Amino acid sequence: SIRRQRQMCIRDSSKAGFDQFHEVTASMPNVMEVHRLSGDVDYLVRSVVPDMKSYDAMYKEFISKVALYDVSS
Repeated sequence: SIRRQRQMCIRDSSKAGFDQFHEVTASMPNVMEVHRLSGDVDYLVRSVVPDMKSYDAMYKEFISKVALYDVSS
């Protein structure tokens, strides 16, 4: 399995943006932890996937549902 830790910044920092981010991460079974941060990064997201193909699919699903302006891992 592959463990990934990503730093994410969302475009919409309103309550609606927070709610959407929480809803999407809660619905993804490979997401193990989500931490809200302060400063330049909004969230730290930890996930576990079986392989890179699964990671790529999860990433594509995520960016199709949440407007992000920066992601690093």
